[in-house]
Amino acid sequence: MLHPFYKISHTVLYVLLGIILISVALFYGVGYDNERPLYTDVLIVLVYGMLFLALLVTMVAVFFQFVHAWKLNRKRAHRLLWGVVLFAALFGVTYLLSSDEPVMAQGKVYDNVFWLRTVDMLLYAVYLLLGIALLCIIGAVTKVFKRIRIKR
Repeated sequence: MLHPFYKISHTVLYVLLGIILISVALFYGVGYDNERPLYTDVLIVLVYGMLFLALLVTMVAVFFQFVHAWKLNRKRAHRLLWGVVLFAALFGVTYLLSSDEPVMAQGKVYDNVFWLRTVDMLLYAVYLLLGIALLCIIGAVTKVFKRIRIKR
C-alpha cells in the first residue's frame, strides 16, 4: 500500500506539470503582440509563484525538521541551525560584495541598486556553491573523504 504522502506528492507533481504544460503551450502557441508572446505575463507569474511556493515549502520543512530534531537529538538540531545560519551568511556576504554599478542592456540603463546587488548576490552564491560541489565531487572520486573521519 502506498503511503499517503506519496499519493499527495504525486498528485501535486501532476497538477504542477499540467499547469506548466498549459502555460508553455499558451506562451508558444497563441500568438504575438508587438514582437512579444501574448502570454508572457502568465509564464512570468507562474515562475515567480513556483519560486515563492518552493521557498515557503522549504522554510516550513526546515522548521519542522528542526523541531523534530530538537525533540530527538539536540546536537543534530544545532547542526541544522548552523547550516541555516551559514546559508544565510552566504547570501549576506555575497550581497555585501556585490556591485551596484548601472548596467546597459538592450539599449536601456538599469540602475535599481537593490536588483543589481541581488542579481550579483545570486550569481556569486551560485558560483561559490558550484565550486564547493565540484570540490566535493573531486574529493569523492579521489576517496579523500574516506581518510577524513566525520562524526555523525
